[in-house]
Amino acid sequence: MVEKEKRKVRSDKLIYIKPTIPLELKECISRIAYLTDQTVKDLGENICREGLSSKLVIEILSQNFKRDYWYHSTLLIGDLGRHSLQRVSLGSDSDRITLKVPYELNERIKALAYSLDVTPSKATALLMYLTLKNTNFINEYIKKYKTSNLNYHFVKELKEILAFINQNNSYNEVYAWSAFLSYLYGEMRGSKVFVSEEIYHWIKAYE
Repeated sequence: MVEKEKRKVRSDKLIYIKPTIPLELKECISRIAYLTDQTVKDLGENICREGLSSKLVIEILSQNFKRDYWYHSTLLIGDLGRHSLQRVSLGSDSDRITLKVPYELNERIKALAYSLDVTPSKATALLMYLTLKNTNFINEYIKKYKTSNLNYHFVKELKEILAFINQNNSYNEVYAWSAFLSYLYGEMRGSKVFVSEEIYHWIKAYE
């Protein structure tokens, strides 16, 4: 009997991942997507890519690696005796979020999940949670995609995002609202983003 040849998977195939994440994280993602005019699915993909590339995020996760994991050219040694994060809750109230990621990204997430001994959806939830606790990602992402006017509602949403970052911060750092806002304003001032006079004075009042 001739063995059937395995069907090749298209490199551009999109895979659904439905991680269960805290409601506050889901709301934060929705806010960032709204402020940057991106879809939640596109934002979710970018968050996962950032997390997989972040040395800080991987270092935190490596404390629970049960199997070896390659981070770029560095081999992180796993230990089967370590506690699995599969049943660890990221928040009391949670909900599912639907992502659609390319095949190659899904394979990278599966590799991380294997090392952590968790499901791919759990690995995705952990990636998103830790990445969005890092203001550097949010700063750069908003600076890259925000092209419309900086208005009161925009700034109000930023404040809600910062509140999420500071709550149970995984990096043991607290980011001041004034410093965060001042940084963003300084970055946007050098770009083509328009800042109204009213918002300019409102921002300066918090510096």
